[in-house]
Amino acid sequence: MEEEIPFGLGPPPHRHDWDEAYYVIEGLLDFEIDGKPVRVAPGDFAYLPRNTVHAFKGASPSPARVLIFAVPAHSSAFFEDVNREVHTVPDDLAKVPAIGQRHGIEFMPAPGGSRRGP
Repeated sequence: MEEEIPFGLGPPPHRHDWDEAYYVIEGLLDFEIDGKPVRVAPGDFAYLPRNTVHAFKGASPSPARVLIFAVPAHSSAFFEDVNREVHTVPDDLAKVPAIGQRHGIEFMPAPGGSRRGP
C-alpha cells in the first residue's frame, strides 16, 4: 500500500499477527518500536516482525509518503472495514479496536490505563 501520513497522525501502539515493513519515499515518520523511538527518513526501510509492538506518526510538515508491505497481505481487509464503519473522527474512533480484533490487531492500552485513540 502507498499511504500519506500527515504530521502528528498515525496509529497508537499495537501489534498484529503479520510481518510489516515500511519504505519512506518522502517526509519523516517517528516510530515507537517495542518502546524505543526510531525516526525513519526518505530511503529508509523499517521491518517489523509479527507481534512487534509499534506505533508511528508523521514527523514532517508535509505528509510523509510511505510504502507499507504486509506479509501475508490480508491486512487490507482491516482497512476496508475501517473505511466502511468509521465515518467521522473522532466520534467513530471507538469502533477501531473491535475492528482490529476481528483482523488480528491488538491495540495496547495507553500508559496509566486510559486508551489513546487509534
